[in-house]
Amino acid sequence: MYTSPKSPNRRLNRSLCAVLILVGISIATTALAQSGTTREGIHVVRPGDTLESLALQYLGSSDQWRDIWERNPEIKNPHLLHPGDKVLLPFRRLPDESAFVSNLSNQVEQWRPPLSRERSTIYDVLRAMDQLETGKRSSVEISFPDLSLLRLNEESKIILEPTARLGGTVDRRQVELVTGQVDLEGEGSDQGSRASIQLVMGDAKAEPQPSAGGELRTRARMEKSTAQLMVYTGSSELEAGGEKVAVDEGMGSLAKQGEAPSPPEELLDAPELLQPAEGARLATPRPGFSWSAVEGALDYTLEICRDSACGALERRMTGMTETEWKPAGNLPIEKLFWRVTARSSSGLDGYPSASRPFEITSDQEDTTPPSVAFKVDGIHLAPRYGINRHWVLGRGALFEAQADDGESGLERWIPLLDGEEVSPQAWSSGPWKTGVEHEASFIAVDRADNRAELEPVPFIFDDQAPALTWGLEHVGPQGALEAPASVFDGVPWNPSRQTLSINDPHSWWFWRKQIWTFDRDSRQILIRPNRPVRVSVNGSSEVVLGPERGLWILAEDAICEEIQRLDYRSTLEVVGGFWKKNTVLSFEIEARDPVDNRVQGVLKLETLGKEK
Repeated sequence: MYTSPKSPNRRLNRSLCAVLILVGISIATTALAQSGTTREGIHVVRPGDTLESLALQYLGSSDQWRDIWERNPEIKNPHLLHPGDKVLLPFRRLPDESAFVSNLSNQVEQWRPPLSRERSTIYDVLRAMDQLETGKRSSVEISFPDLSLLRLNEESKIILEPTARLGGTVDRRQVELVTGQVDLEGEGSDQGSRASIQLVMGDAKAEPQPSAGGELRTRARMEKSTAQLMVYTGSSELEAGGEKVAVDEGMGSLAKQGEAPSPPEELLDAPELLQPAEGARLATPRPGFSWSAVEGALDYTLEICRDSACGALERRMTGMTETEWKPAGNLPIEKLFWRVTARSSSGLDGYPSASRPFEITSDQEDTTPPSVAFKVDGIHLAPRYGINRHWVLGRGALFEAQADDGESGLERWIPLLDGEEVSPQAWSSGPWKTGVEHEASFIAVDRADNRAELEPVPFIFDDQAPALTWGLEHVGPQGALEAPASVFDGVPWNPSRQTLSINDPHSWWFWRKQIWTFDRDSRQILIRPNRPVRVSVNGSSEVVLGPERGLWILAEDAICEEIQRLDYRSTLEVVGGFWKKNTVLSFEIEARDPVDNRVQGVLKLETLGKEK
């Protein structure tokens, strides 16, 4: 698996004929070399082979030839082997000029001169000058003695050249790429224990080198007489036409037959994989695939494999200019992996994306999307014709997604706020602003990757309490010149009335009563005395009230545009001495809007005497 230093994902090119990958082998193979573990392989007999020579090569001692004979009872004469026969043998190590087929898929053929071409199988042992060729939708994985791995993709052909020595000290293995693509990987191995790999592509050569940490990620491709080299980790040189260019990490170069290499160019980022999601279980054999576009990409390659490293290829689509794809035929019912690579206009691959696992669970196609609905949990106000077209959500209220799929079952849901995807965690915390119009929606995806999206629902979040104002009839609120028309004019006014009678503290006639009336509906209160009187409002403003000019208190809510409930409680208190007494009327007021936001206030009216 490749990892971009800039982006976690990447993908293959349309003209890929083949893939050949050299990689540090698995922990199991490493243990084989370091701990003496014995495994089994299949050796094809060549002229001159004997059980003694095979025991020496694979077990380290010719005296152990009986261990091989015991595993092959069909061999009648242990001293007579026929070229082309297959011998099952144990091995603790591979000879220097050999390799071991550790994984393959579909049609893979091998040719062992002077033997005839035949179908390759897992556990086959390959020797120098053997050739491997993969058919369409085929791949093969080969382990080397130095703990490297060769992975050959579809429609590829390689020749394993003999190991050579440089200066009598350094081993160099040569792999000729006849056609297709080669990926070379090494994972933190000791550089001194690994033979240098030289990749030969026509008249071009490359010898990739690992990074300081021992990691190596290089891809080479032979396509239409053009050698291509892409370095993901480590470094390399590309030699062609009598010239060399250094290709550093994150760069690539190409060389046409007989020409010098091109100047190195930066490789494209990996695409971001979108669907199917990580670990998705899909109840359809034909799911849809989608990924993000990469700036500068000419086209994309999608690989579907049975393992994360794509050693067992299932499907490969190249030259795709769109960022989505759906298979024409069914995928197998099993766990699979997929990855995507972008290709630049020059023909070089960018970084492949990290492989993402998914699973096909059914061979029956489900084309019916889930059913979707929603409900609002908590205090809220539903839309009402002619009043408000939004849902109004109070504190703690949330939209709840409701989705159901009776065929393959629901896989996941994706919440959307104002058209943008948010995480379910962020959604549950209410990521919206007070009084701002939002739209809520969500996408439901079933296990067949069918999608249904809820039509956006407009709503406003309201955690603001109503506002309380006061003013005089025919005079504006708190000193303005004109009263707002909405106070009484044009507003339905169905008041309930209360009266309060008190002795007028400003009259010598003690039996003379001052009668106060309180008219109230759901959003306003009107207070009037039966005789003109000067009043101080909350200890500051001095106004004159009378039968024709009352004092009003108005509760308003800017978001809900209505008041659910308006309550008040009045108390009466006489203040002052014998010669100067005043009456204080106190009103404790509480207003509540339809989503239970509340405001409380106190209004005190102190009588100061008759109108002057």
